[in-house]
This record gives sequence, structure tokens and C-alpha cells, in this order.
Amino acid sequence: MAAARSESARDKLRRRGGPALAAFLVWLGWSIVAAYLLDRWPEWGMRIALIALGGLTCSGFVILLLFLRREFWRQRRHDLESLQRHRDELERQIWLSSRVSPRLPMPLWNGHEARRDLLNAAWDIIRSERPKHVLELGSGLSTLVMAYALEANGTGMLQALENQPETAASTRRLLSAHKLQPYALLLEAPLRQVNVGGERYDWYCLPDYRSLTPIDLLFVDGPEGALATMSRYPALPILRDCLAHNAAILVDDIHREDENLMLNRWLEAFPNLERDENFESEEFAVLRFVGGPSR
Repeated sequence: MAAARSESARDKLRRRGGPALAAFLVWLGWSIVAAYLLDRWPEWGMRIALIALGGLTCSGFVILLLFLRREFWRQRRHDLESLQRHRDELERQIWLSSRVSPRLPMPLWNGHEARRDLLNAAWDIIRSERPKHVLELGSGLSTLVMAYALEANGTGMLQALENQPETAASTRRLLSAHKLQPYALLLEAPLRQVNVGGERYDWYCLPDYRSLTPIDLLFVDGPEGALATMSRYPALPILRDCLAHNAAILVDDIHREDENLMLNRWLEAFPNLERDENFESEEFAVLRFVGGPSR
């Protein structure tokens, strides 16, 4: 975070200091030219210098106005985006309070947590289909919401695989604080290289994936997309045989290039895999195997 703040400060300094530096260089250059003209042709040099000085002054005002205009619209756009984020967070907190009814306040959105429409889809699937076993790749606020849904059903267990120790510890604390341990278990699973279709990926390391069977709901939101290209692709090839007959596969972030490519490759690799049209979204998809996962 410190590096990100430092980089942002450098960018801001570069952006705001650019016009000032340009004006200084123009002034310095003109001072050198004016000194030469005055030394060579004192009378005409003075007239030319005064005319040029007036032109430079007017140009400077124009440049300053353009710069201020650009900064105004930049700041306005930033404020509107910030306002939208706060509005989305308020709507999500209202939804969480009214539908999930948590024992304690839910964590605030940090830019990486699941969005309300995704949480709503996960909640609806769990409440309506009453899965016995949910497997989540990644963890966070979604872990809490799905655990609350299982608790509302009075049955089921969620297992979440998390490769980041800090995130794992944070999610464990939240599950404990909300008294959801009977419905959710967090497993630390560091990444290791796996071979899928002749390609190497960094994916979760577990001694035996078959111990996770049968999976009624697979929630794919990890590993982090920034780690590598198509970092989440191994999920379905590796876990297909662990899926229950009517399993739902909830995939987040399909609006991003990697996840969209992953989704298309899955649909090509598994002919009986289809999108559930009951869930329309540009940011997530619900997939199901028609006739069950082919073995």
C-alpha cells in the first residue's frame, strides 16, 4: 500500500508540475533570446522583447486556464466515482442487514470484496437449492454471506480455500466473531504448479481434492487474477469429478479479459456445460453441466 501511495503522489506531482516546468523552460529560453537581442540591437531588441513578453503573458494565462479546466474535470470525475462507490457500499450494507441479518456489522467494501449482485446470486442458490457442500476458491465477505445462508437452511458446510495467510487469518476471525464455525471451514492452501492440458498453472495445493466431494456449489473467486494469466482456469478441469450431479458453478469477474477467456475455454472443453440463463450479469456467471458432469 505504501508503494501505491508513493506512486500516486509521484504521478500527481508529475501531472501538476508539468505545466509549471514547461512555463519555466519557455521563460528561460525567452530570457536568453531577449538578452541576445538587446545586446545585438538595443532599440529593436527592446520592442521585440516587449511584444513577445505580452504574447507570452497571454499564452501563459491561456495555458493556466486550460490546465485548471483539466484539473477541475479530473477532480469532478474522481468525486463522482467516489460517490458511486459510497452509494454502492450503502446499498450493499442495507441489503446485507435486511436479507442476511448478520449478528455483527459486516466488513466494509475495500474494492476487492464481492459485489451485491454476486452475493445475492450466491444467497439465492444456497437458500433455494439447499446444497450440502459448498466449496469456495478464495475467501472474504462472500464466505460470511454463504455461511449465513447455510445457517438459515439449518444444514450444509462451506469449505473455503485461501492461499494468502493474512486473508485466511482475517476470514477466520470474522467467522469466529459471527459464530459461523459450524457452517464454514477455512483451509489454507498455498499455491503450487499443476499441469492442466499440458500447460502449467499456479493453483491450490491440497493432499486430496477428492476429499472435497461431492460439491453442490463451486464458487470460483480465486486465486487472485493478478498472479498470472488465467490463474483460475484449473478449477473446473481439476474439480469436475468432484462435482455433484446437479452442481452449480458460480464464476466471478467474467468482465475481465482473463476470466472471460477462461469461461469460453471451459464452455469449449466441456460440451455439456451451459450458462444458467436465470442469472443475467456481465460480471459473473452461473454454470451447470446438463446431465451432470461427464466423467
